[in-house]
Amino acid sequence: MATPEDELYQLYMMGQITPEEYEAELAKLKASAGVEKPASPAPQPAATQQPAAPAPAAQPDAEEWYTAVNGAQQGPYNKAKVASMLKTGEIKRDTPVWKKGMGDWAKIEAVSELEDVLSSVPPPPPQATPVPASPPIEAVPIMLTEPVNAEVRYKEATELLNQLQYDKAFPLIETLANEGYARAQLDLGHLYKDGLGVAKDEVKSYEWYRKGVDWLRKAADQGDNKAQVRLGTCYYCGNGVEKDDAKAFEWYRKAAEQGYAPAQVHLGDSYRDGSGVPKDEKKAVEWYSKAADQGNNIAKKKLEKLKK
Repeated sequence: MATPEDELYQLYMMGQITPEEYEAELAKLKASAGVEKPASPAPQPAATQQPAAPAPAAQPDAEEWYTAVNGAQQGPYNKAKVASMLKTGEIKRDTPVWKKGMGDWAKIEAVSELEDVLSSVPPPPPQATPVPASPPIEAVPIMLTEPVNAEVRYKEATELLNQLQYDKAFPLIETLANEGYARAQLDLGHLYKDGLGVAKDEVKSYEWYRKGVDWLRKAADQGDNKAQVRLGTCYYCGNGVEKDDAKAFEWYRKAAEQGYAPAQVHLGDSYRDGSGVPKDEKKAVEWYSKAADQGNNIAKKKLEKLKK
């Protein structure tokens, strides 16, 4: 059994009384016991006193919970672990759980003892409102760049044009143009422009030239000399594009340098008239001569006029 002196010493060692208080109380104890001994100095603590150790923490929840995931039993887990798995998505609010004392498995959200666990887990987000499906889009027929038998039909139409039978040529040209045949679109623009086989209409003329020019530009960029000449003429006349003599000259030159006689005649005209290039009759003769050497009769006639 601890003596009063021992208890006093323990209070001193725990830092609950000062050295002075310890000596004073010790002297009182000795005096009351009738012990005549010289007072001993208060023992010094061997090390700096630390605050009293905290009370031991409460033990974690020892309840054992089991879960059923995909038909397989897992666990046991304490409530803290159940909460953690809910937050990470390993289990969900409707996952079945069981512990000792429960009659049967129940969903987590239906167990009152786990309400505090669910309070820290957000509920499932609301379901998005379904967007009604768009009605099926009807298939649109693709316009063929080269309609069926286009070359044969176009040849028939151009023969009628050459015979000045515009009334017969117009419906053939119009049909081919509406089917996407570029050369017919250019011809249709010409017929509307001059009122040949149809009432004159500058607006429709420009629209059809515009469609044809789009195709011409692609073909001309790929080196098609006939397309280059027709595109040059569109720029020269302002058909479907803004009139530009310089651009007309450039397209004529590209085709002429490929040896295409009609382009050489146009290039000779440009040099003769100073259209899109400085006037130069010597170069006009040069290009007319190249075309005439290939048997081009128009070039021969223009050469004769220049020599007079």
